[in-house]
Parts: sequence; structure tokens; C-alpha cells
Amino acid sequence: MTTQAAISVGQPEMQSRSRQEDAAYVAHVMESIARDTHDVSLTLEMLEDPIPARIKTINTERGIMSLAIADIRDFSDEHVIGSRLMLDAEKPGGPVDSESIHFEDIEPVRVRHLSDSLEIQCSLPRSLFTTSRRGGVRVPFIQGMKAFAEIEVYAGQPTIRAQLRNLSLGGCMLEFPLRECAYFGVNQYLPGITISFPNGDEITFEAKVRHVRPAGRSHHAIIGVSFSEPSTQLTQRLAYFIGEAESELAYRLGMDTRKSHRSALFIEKYAHHTVESDPPKADRSAPMVKAIEEIARQLHITLLHLKNDRTISGNALYDSADTLIHLLDRDRQQALYALNCLKDEPQWLQHALSVAGQLGDIMLSDSGLAFQARDAMVCALLHSMGKPLMLCKQLPSLEAPLTNRQRELLRGHVEVLQTYLEKMEWLNGKISHEVILGANECLDGSGYPFHRQQDELGDLTRITAIINRIDTLRRKRNKRSGMTAFEAYRMVYHQSDKYDRKWVTRYIQRHGFYPIGSLVKFSRGFLAWVMQLDEAGNPVRIRVVKNLAHDSMTLDTILTPVDFSQLGSLESAERPDDYQIAPF
Repeated sequence: MTTQAAISVGQPEMQSRSRQEDAAYVAHVMESIARDTHDVSLTLEMLEDPIPARIKTINTERGIMSLAIADIRDFSDEHVIGSRLMLDAEKPGGPVDSESIHFEDIEPVRVRHLSDSLEIQCSLPRSLFTTSRRGGVRVPFIQGMKAFAEIEVYAGQPTIRAQLRNLSLGGCMLEFPLRECAYFGVNQYLPGITISFPNGDEITFEAKVRHVRPAGRSHHAIIGVSFSEPSTQLTQRLAYFIGEAESELAYRLGMDTRKSHRSALFIEKYAHHTVESDPPKADRSAPMVKAIEEIARQLHITLLHLKNDRTISGNALYDSADTLIHLLDRDRQQALYALNCLKDEPQWLQHALSVAGQLGDIMLSDSGLAFQARDAMVCALLHSMGKPLMLCKQLPSLEAPLTNRQRELLRGHVEVLQTYLEKMEWLNGKISHEVILGANECLDGSGYPFHRQQDELGDLTRITAIINRIDTLRRKRNKRSGMTAFEAYRMVYHQSDKYDRKWVTRYIQRHGFYPIGSLVKFSRGFLAWVMQLDEAGNPVRIRVVKNLAHDSMTLDTILTPVDFSQLGSLESAERPDDYQIAPF
């Protein structure tokens, strides 16, 4: 079967359905989205980030729906009417149970300004079975239809797991965790994507990234890929999968068509015994973690825009800095602990957020620096973003141990980011020079990128460099475990030729030898995270997570000093990497 012939698969069935019938099923799905617990968001061309929306009304006779937006932005009606909208609806769930549907190129018809919201009337999607640009049916994977993909970005590197969201002969749409977005850029070649169906059938092909964007307001991203000239045999197999998926969706929607039937493709290969599921566990994460995770989400979106040469306004980054300032003002110690609870995020992002939070904390306590804190925190959030922007065949990962050549290459991350900063006219140039370009400089000129000398480094650069260095030392790097706070302090304190001892001392006094988020061991073998300190720097609130006498057992108990005697005496600070655990 040639590619051209294969494209016709499924189209007679499409043509046999009346427009009224197809529209009815679109309306059914949209009403289900409006009624159920879907998170709906809208993407407009002029906005960097999808905005929350709500489906107010659906008029099947007129073929329109009304969307309400509470988050009113300063954009003109002409911008809305003159653009195409993208609608994302996500039903929250676990890594396997989440479901989403994405409608592109929705046409806005009318904009109404209400007292507390904006209402956009737009045309209903014409069909669930849309036609792809390269021809053929594009089948959405909804109504519980599941298929997964393993994406090979660079040969020999771990694959990235994604969910299949739609499939056509020309390509597919995949959804994956937003934390992996650094690996994808428009027009990027992907050497292998393997799609696996529930019955065990698989298909592998080469592809090219056509677009990449955030998936609504979730912590996921979407890529659309086109298949790279599949062979005739591969095209035939793909046509079979598309036909089966179309039949399965028609069956699940209750469509009365000849092709509507249950497909063996979506029957699990191995039968599972039905068991009563456990009730959902309460969220154990520390207070403020959700707010910190939203800042992490905004950093990923910023990276996504930079990597794909899109303009960013900076609003989201300044909002993120404002959130950090608010959290520090509300409860400094809770905020500092929450900054340590991002174990699923990549190291560069954890580091950026930690440095921004600690820098803001120390600047807000100093009347001479407080007025610059907001701008400095924005710059700190950006300061390590040059590293993921460098990912390529020669530097395929920032998480795996690096070769000497890769380490040397990575030292250029500041210059790489600097080329992007030149386009950010909204960024405070003076603060950017001190924080972003100064975070890796040393008093003796041995730092990078400009080898600046002591008399060229102001207080803001000096404290940024100290925070940056201490945080880096406390993180796992290559095959070295992250140091304890005391070990990092000692190293930096004795490098007075590189780091200003006055600011090192001030930093230590502010955080203590058992800083918030550090791991401590008690004499009876218990390990605990430090959550709160008294004025003398002693832990007064801890989260006990392990008893080394029963290593396989995981604990989660928050204690105050009245109960510390159960654990024995506080013995030492520990390296978390040695125990493979992280705060939560």
C-alpha cells in the first residue's frame, strides 16, 4: 500500500457520518467536559501562558459555545477575534489515569466584557475526527483510550515517557511532563518514537517536532510531531492502528456506524484481577509547596519560549518573584523548607529556585539591598537557564555524570544565556549584570565568564556568588554526593581569596549549622528533615523519615522538642544522597 493509498483509510466512514451526527458527538464531549472535573484552559496567540477558562454554554443549533475567563488581561477585542484559539481540557489523575483533549484552530466569533469576567463566543469544533494537514483522519485518544510512547531524543540516553493524545498517518500529538521540555525544540529530529498499545502491539518511527507548548494549566507539555517518510510497510501498519482507534472511539462514544466496535488493540495483554483500590492518600507535602511548584512551572514555560525563539514579557517571572517575597514575608522558615521539596524537578531548576529564595531572604533583611530584591530574584530565577538551553548531541543530559569535555562546554552557559538576555528589554540591566553575569565570579579573578577582579564586584554580586556556591556544593554533582551545610561552609569560609568572608559569616549566621531542609541524624538511628529553627539555630520542628535500624521502613512523623528524647541526642548532619532521600 502506498502512502497516498493509505491516507484514504477511514475516510469513507468519515464521509458516511452526517454532519449533524458528528456535531452531536462533539457537543456531547464538550458538555461532558463542562460538567465533569476537567481543568479547562485557553491559549491565545498573544499570551505566553494558557489562562483558566470555563465552558458556560453550548448551542448545538448555532454551532457555538461561550467561554468565560475570570483572569481578564489587557488585550483588545481585535486581538482575540483576529487569532485562533486552542482549548485544552485535562481530567486530573495519576501518571496513567489522566486524560486530556486538545482542540486547535477554534474560531472566535464575539467578545463580551462582563463585570467580573470576559466571555468569548466561538465556534464549536466541527468534528472529533479532524483531518490532519498531511491528509487522513486524526483520531483523538479520549474516553479512556490509552496508548503510551517512549521518545528517544539522543541515542544512548534514557527515553522520555509520554501519553499519546492523537494519531494520524502524518504524525501524532504526545503529552509528557513539563520538566522534560528542555529536550524539545521546533524542527528537532527525533531518532525514535515507540508507541505501545494496551494489547502489547508497538510501532516505532523517526519524527520531527512541529510544535511544542504547555498543556493548558497543567504540569505537562505537548509536542506535535510529523513522521519522517515512513516505509510502505510502516504506513500500512500505521493505517491499521488508526482504523482500530477510530473504531474504538466510535464504540466508546456510542456511535451507530458500521465501524463502531471494540478493538482488540485496547484490550490489556494481561488480565488484571479487580481489587478494591485504596482511598486516596492525603497530600503530605509541606505548606507552600504548591505555590513553589507553580513558580517551577513558570520557569519551564519561560525556558520553552526561549528555546523556541518566542518573545517573553517577563510578567510571569516578576509574578514569581512577588510570590516568593510574599511567602518569605508570611513565614520565612516554611518558605525555605518548601524550596527544598522539588525532588522531581531537574537540578538546574531546583538550584535556580533555591538561590532566588535565599537571595531574596537575605536582601529583604538588609535595608541597603531590600529595594533591589524583586529584580535580583527575577535574575536569580534565570541565572542557570543557560544550561538546559545548551542541551544537544554533545551535551545530551545535565543529570548524568559529565565528561571533562562536557564540563568545559557547560562553563559557557552564562554566555549562552546572555544572548537571550539581550532581547529582554524589561530586565533590569544593572541587576542582571551583578546577579546573572556575576553568580560565578570570584574575588581573585578565577571565576567565569569574565574573570572579574575584587574591585569590580559589588555586595550584590558577592552575596549571590556565595549563595550560588554553597547551594551548588550541597547538591549531588557527577559522582559526588552533595555536602552537608557545615562541609560547604568550611570550604567556602577558607577560600577567602575567592569569597567575601564578611558575607560568608553573615550567611552562616542567618542559616545556622543545621539549616532549614537539611538532614540530621539522632543517636538512636533516626533520620529527620529540619523544618524549623529557634533563634539560636537549633532544630525545633523536624520531620522524622527513617529509622536506620529498620532501613526498609519509611516514616513520616513531625516532632517538636518535647518528643526529641524518643530519638536520642542530635548527633550529626548527614548527606541526603547517601540515603537516596529528599524532603517533602
